Amino acid sequence: MSIPVELHRWCWPDLTIHDALALCCGFAEPLAITMSPAECRFADLSGASLLGPDGEALDLSQVYQLHVMTGETELHWLRRDGGTGLAGAVAEAASPAAWGWPEAEVETAHQMANKLMLWGKSLADDSTGAAWSRLAAARIGEIKVPHPPLAESERLALWRYSYFVPGEDGNLRLRATRLAKFDTISEPQP
Repeated sequence: MSIPVELHRWCWPDLTIHDALALCCGFAEPLAITMSPAECRFADLSGASLLGPDGEALDLSQVYQLHVMTGETELHWLRRDGGTGLAGAVAEAASPAAWGWPEAEVETAHQMANKLMLWGKSLADDSTGAAWSRLAAARIGEIKVPHPPLAESERLALWRYSYFVPGEDGNLRLRATRLAKFDTISEPQP
């Protein structure tokens, strides 16, 4: 089932990853995901720096895709040739104007929400501290996430919102998606 919402979209055609992170400095409780040829990592945003579970700044030199999100807004950056990239943001509210962003492109869209379950169970011998968890699965490995450790029967999911607009042919077309925040779900029982 979809609900109509006012969709706000922004685009910056030529930013470095550091410029894109600077746009997110006003985000409240942001969550970040970086993707490089070697790995996918979650991170905390502190100022315009991304921090890993050890509190150290991440090396961003090989990152080709970045998502920085809150429950309301997501900024997505994709590297192009020369170290700069294309950045875009999606929100259901115009609050980013308070961060010095330009006027948004606004349209009515139909929103559909779903949860994407992350692979892996929380490790009982978690050594990352109270603010981070390690999720692991056989044959896949482990990933550290900025979320408190989970109970044995819980799994971690990420909210995703998809926005559709009517096409000229009357069918709905996907206009944008945004990742939002973590949520815990009970593990399905056999």
